[in-house]
Amino acid sequence: MENIYLVGGGKGGVGKSMVSMSLIDFLIQQREKVLLVETDTSNPDVMKCYQSEIAAVALNLDHVDGWMDLITQCDCHKNHAVVINSAARNDHAVQTYGDLLQHAIPLLKRKLITLWVINRQRDCV
Repeated sequence: MENIYLVGGGKGGVGKSMVSMSLIDFLIQQREKVLLVETDTSNPDVMKCYQSEIAAVALNLDHVDGWMDLITQCDCHKNHAVVINSAARNDHAVQTYGDLLQHAIPLLKRKLITLWVINRQRDCV
């Protein structure tokens, strides 16, 4: 059973992409199969770095259809650790649609691990 890692944060520029990349590098070193779900569709820099090395898909999580596609991708890649590189703008969508993923976790037989990235600036907490 592979984990699903959701890398998120409340604002842009705190290091979400760097954490996602570090996590992907670690999983590759551990010889894990990895699926990257890039949700920063306006600036898919993590996907650009890894799309030739690992399975990668860009999804728009601003809408419910993107969340359904995310669940489908997790189900189709059962033997892959899933790293979701979340865009800063996804906060509202996580609050609105995140329960879809939460309810699907037992059905997917996976564990969801959330990495919430912050920095020392006051507007980040």
